[in-house]
Amino acid sequence: MTISHTLSSPMTPQGVLPEQLIAMDCRILLCNTYHLGHRPGHERVEKAGGLHKMINWPRSILTDSGGFQMVSLSKLMSVDENGVNFESPHTAEQMSLTPEMSIEIQQALGADIMMQLDHVVHVLTTGDIVKEAMERSVRWLDRCERAHTRSDQALFPIVQGGLDLDLRKKCTEEMAKRAKETVGCHLVSVHNIRHQLRLMEDVRDAIDTGKVQEFLDKFLKESFLTEPIPQWVRDAVEFMGYKLAC
Repeated sequence: MTISHTLSSPMTPQGVLPEQLIAMDCRILLCNTYHLGHRPGHERVEKAGGLHKMINWPRSILTDSGGFQMVSLSKLMSVDENGVNFESPHTAEQMSLTPEMSIEIQQALGADIMMQLDHVVHVLTTGDIVKEAMERSVRWLDRCERAHTRSDQALFPIVQGGLDLDLRKKCTEEMAKRAKETVGCHLVSVHNIRHQLRLMEDVRDAIDTGKVQEFLDKFLKESFLTEPIPQWVRDAVEFMGYKLAC
């Protein structure tokens, strides 16, 4: 099984060591700018030598812009042309995130790949707000580019436009004019959501029908087609009270 990309929210993937990720051929970590900017703070991470040194990760790191919290923390968030205003879910403290601040934080974190701050709307959102968010994302990219000062860090634009193909085409054209490396696209989240829903449905059915053992055997056999199942995976399964047949 090859994992080319994994997620780290507060600091590191929980319960997994860097050595284990490397053993699975994980080549890049995604670290969350919003959470790291809030706790422990990008200044502390920078003083520690950046994320690579702080978490002992020798491979690539990608940081998101912090913009996804417009969806995940939507009840605690407001957005205007200047940027995004968050209420901390931990302290109720107000925190503003502008395109310039997003780049400042990501540069301090030392990511190899930085994502622009974009105006994120829920994937199923329709109406004028989708067009507004798309056009604002283009304007914010220009501000991110002006704030981007480190040549050793790539800055990726992100295509917006919801499920409106015309808006996405227009946004792609505008982003392509500005992109120096490549362009990200939020539409990939539709696939991720569908995959997660299907997987959770399979897990629920396995629990309801008392076939967790069969599910684990099938799932892990399909996940590790060309490589042996790592011992730490077997240990985790046995900790739950099951023993793999494969």
